[in-house]
Amino acid sequence: MDKFYAGSIFEIEDKRYETKKLVVLVRSIITKEHFYLISFSSFEPWSEKVVTIDNKFERAWITLDEVKYLAETDYIRYVGDVNSYKEGIASVIKENKPKVA
Repeated sequence: MDKFYAGSIFEIEDKRYETKKLVVLVRSIITKEHFYLISFSSFEPWSEKVVTIDNKFERAWITLDEVKYLAETDYIRYVGDVNSYKEGIASVIKENKPKVA
């Protein structure tokens, strides 16, 4: 696979903790397109690195090398995309829905 779109999930190496983590590719568009990774477990930015495309809507994807740059590691394994897991994620949330006071 040479193109990765928003919602792509990757397993990457977390060098700080010497473990593997899941991250999701995110795209935001304001005046330019910005791609970055967020942690699957906390939804916080994975790093401060961003890939920016000057013309918005020019390109809705990034390359594997750009994902490696964002992840700050060469160990990248494509797991799938959020859309393919959405039903499973939704059912887990429904089953484990916390009670609100």
